[in-house]
Formats: sequence, structure tokens, C-alpha cells
Amino acid sequence: MSRNLSVSLRTLLCPLTGPVYDTSLSKRFAFSLRNGLLFWGIRLVIPFFICAKFLDDLYLSHRGVLKMKVVNRTKIWWPGMDGEISTFVTVCITCKTTASSPLALFKSKSRPSKGSTC
Repeated sequence: MSRNLSVSLRTLLCPLTGPVYDTSLSKRFAFSLRNGLLFWGIRLVIPFFICAKFLDDLYLSHRGVLKMKVVNRTKIWWPGMDGEISTFVTVCITCKTTASSPLALFKSKSRPSKGSTC
């Protein structure tokens, strides 16, 4: 492992610099350093101190929790991203006022009995 990648991972995994990261071997060895940027698989790792800026920029269209998670999971990553997206969308005033209410159950009228005619 290159020295720069080791330093980046040590910073990423240090509980003093932010949330405690998952240090499982499968995740640790999936990190790579490309052109000075840290990646986890194909996703760009976002440092914790700019996650809020990313959430603000990515949420301008008010897509909702599921669409926002799907889009973000393919391109970027930071520990606890799903939870932060859920919280961010939940407290959004615009989404609260424009969200459609859940569909109600359809109550059909009683069916005519076999012997009756229309």
C-alpha cells in the first residue's frame, strides 16, 4: 500500500477526526488513491467536514430519500451517509409541505349476492 494511501486511510479511520469508520478488512482493502483522491471501490470518499455541503448541493431538486440515496450510492460515499440523507430529507420544510399524503386503502362497495340481478 502506498504511503499516501496509508496516511489517507489513517486519517479516515481516526475517531479523533470524525465519526468512527467501519474498519473491517473487506472495506479497508477496497480503498484506493487515484489522482490524489480517495475512492472506496468506484465511489469518491467525501471527507466528513464537507458532507453537509454535498447534501445541500445534491438536494436542490428535493427528490426524496430513496432517489437521493440511489443516486449518491453510485458516485460518492462517506460513513453514515444513508442515515444523514434520511435525517436531512426528514427535516426539509419544502419536502414536508409538498409531500403527497400516502394513498388510502380502496374500500369497494359490497358485491351483489349470486341470486340478485342488476
